[in-house]
Amino acid sequence: MTEKEKVEAALGKAIFGLNSRSTFLDVGAGDGDLTFRLAKFFKNTAVVEPNKNVREVFEKKGAEFIEGYFEAADLGPRTFDFILCSQVFWLVRRENQPTFIRKMLKHLAPGGKLAIIMVSPLGQSHDFYKKFFYGYSTTTHDILADLHVMGLAAEVLPISFDFKTKSYDDFFNICKLFTLESWLHPVNMSDDKIRNEIGDVKEYTENK
Repeated sequence: MTEKEKVEAALGKAIFGLNSRSTFLDVGAGDGDLTFRLAKFFKNTAVVEPNKNVREVFEKKGAEFIEGYFEAADLGPRTFDFILCSQVFWLVRRENQPTFIRKMLKHLAPGGKLAIIMVSPLGQSHDFYKKFFYGYSTTTHDILADLHVMGLAAEVLPISFDFKTKSYDDFFNICKLFTLESWLHPVNMSDDKIRNEIGDVKEYTENK
């Protein structure tokens, strides 16, 4: 997948324009691939991530790991020069997104920058997400509207990337991730409801 390389290149320009590059916060850091591509530009890195199984990955590389969902995370009075929120908003209920944004802004240092990465509201990826992701409804337009209401300007940086796999099994695993990951998030659907909705996971994914 070429996404991370292209995101690093695009955000690198914004990062180099910062007055200070002391502190970096990644909201919803996942496996840390993108986190550490950007962490090299900062003195200190912290992440908020609900998956406790990746704590060791971050701490081994010197990042502060804050376990849990950002909505409930206690960051105290700290501020950060750069905050990244990548592919998180489709897991946050639409009515809660303005509050989510305000909390990130609360922890943004003066002169700092906030980067929000989302699926484009147009094109094949958007159509795919809309068709298969339970609860997927938020678009870039929604977030831009929220920022406008808050009196904030935003620069939009379009990035396109490719997926390539060497085997059907790899392709199947990516499709399984895409069609099921958001359903497994507790804000969307319980395990029992997932089973009632889709039945056998392998058969469901193959059909889709």
